[in-house]
Amino acid sequence: MIRGGPLLLLALLLGLLPAPVAAAPTEFAGLQPAARTELAAGWRHAALDPRLGMSEGWRDPAALRLSRAGVDRVLFSWAAIEPDGPASFQPDRYFPPALLRADRQGGRDIVGLIQFTPAWAARDPSQGERSVPIGLGDPNGPWAQFVSRLARHYRGQVSAWMIWNEMDFRPGDNGAGGSWTWDGTDAEYWQLLKDAYRAVKAADPDAQVVLGPTAYWVDVVNGRSLFVKRLLKLAAQDPEAADNNWFFDAIAMNLYRAPDDIYRVFFELQDTLKRAGIAKPLWVTELNCMPFDDPQTPKPDDHQRCTLEEQAAFTIQAFAMALAAGWSRALWYQLTDNHIWREQEVWGLEHDDGSPRPAFQAYQTASTYLTHGDRYTFAPLKRSTRPWGVPWPDNPGSYYPNWLVYQVVVDRGSERVSVLWNASGKPLQARIPKQGEAALLVDKLGRQQPLEETAGWYVVDLAPATAVGPTDPPGYYYVGGDPLLIVQEGVPSGTPVVQPVLGAPR
Repeated sequence: MIRGGPLLLLALLLGLLPAPVAAAPTEFAGLQPAARTELAAGWRHAALDPRLGMSEGWRDPAALRLSRAGVDRVLFSWAAIEPDGPASFQPDRYFPPALLRADRQGGRDIVGLIQFTPAWAARDPSQGERSVPIGLGDPNGPWAQFVSRLARHYRGQVSAWMIWNEMDFRPGDNGAGGSWTWDGTDAEYWQLLKDAYRAVKAADPDAQVVLGPTAYWVDVVNGRSLFVKRLLKLAAQDPEAADNNWFFDAIAMNLYRAPDDIYRVFFELQDTLKRAGIAKPLWVTELNCMPFDDPQTPKPDDHQRCTLEEQAAFTIQAFAMALAAGWSRALWYQLTDNHIWREQEVWGLEHDDGSPRPAFQAYQTASTYLTHGDRYTFAPLKRSTRPWGVPWPDNPGSYYPNWLVYQVVVDRGSERVSVLWNASGKPLQARIPKQGEAALLVDKLGRQQPLEETAGWYVVDLAPATAVGPTDPPGYYYVGGDPLLIVQEGVPSGTPVVQPVLGAPR
């Protein structure tokens, strides 16, 4: 599900498409961003952090290694692995062991996404791979047996299994495009999940089962209760659920375009689970803001895409907000465009020829400076007025917070990384207190320079935001301006985090 502000899909229907404002290329102390190379400086950790991940990273092992993603989501297509019945089960042909070994290098977790019904197991062959499988509810049925074989084959190698993807799309949904993957009802998905949970736990008790990722906005725009909320109602009515860990270990969500959504939706889901008396980890498994202005892969500006520079800014902001909110895992979709078999969307951090977009360097910046945190704190500066009424979280029904300068603080040992960006359309100067011994200023592409204090403060100039949603309130930007990272060394343990202040000290 992709969007450019909370009401983008409605805007597309109404034809409200104002001209975009393109971000200017970033210049930072005269330095040029590296090509697809390892960042030369920054805090390092030998192990990978599974909180920051990738989708389909195995397609370019060298780039995946340089990204330092700690988890890779791999699609396991039932239709491709078992095309002609149980006897045709061929996972090693689908995903060769050498690729699996390369994908797991460095301690990277592998998460499997299972979907796509083969024709021989389809209840309604006319619906193709989105068909409900035959035999749901039967432990000896085709679906349960396939999941069992798959989990047993990858025991100890795949740490979690996500069951289908974006089951909330319905045929004819506004803005759905080709994203409809599940032809069944909510109740049939609940049975699919139950069968998969039992099969996985019997074959590999250590593997997690994740309630398949949903897209959030497709239900909102089409006037439905969220799929997760509907499914939890079914769970509450199922006498087997509570005794079986509710048949899932975590819940996944896909969120595009707006870092604000990443923060806000986490708490909406957390509250939904709390009301149901359930506590589970939350994963965000697809993050992106696809560009339209890449000269190598130009696209029309249909207001479902952003500029290359906005995409790079989004990358830092999205992961910072995900970690600050508390998502257990946050994954980018995806490493390469993969135009070999998918529709011609520009999903990748890099082109299919391996050349990187600026977002690749931004991903490296995030994996270098935001991972392995001991504590993540969100401490923004609010606007002095409320230009769009009562904002979130004061109004839980609002999609719009009222933060002027965003700040996510990552504490890791004696190092403190403060990520700052501007939510307004005008340049701002902001400052945070000097709390350590020395500081480095890092831009979104990982370029760095020493940062001198000014009367006990670190002062930075924050570029304006440019990403405007066609139906969002005037003055709201769904991606902030270029983020800057202030990396302080020697910060004493327990030093309080304070919100930023506008302007230089007097």
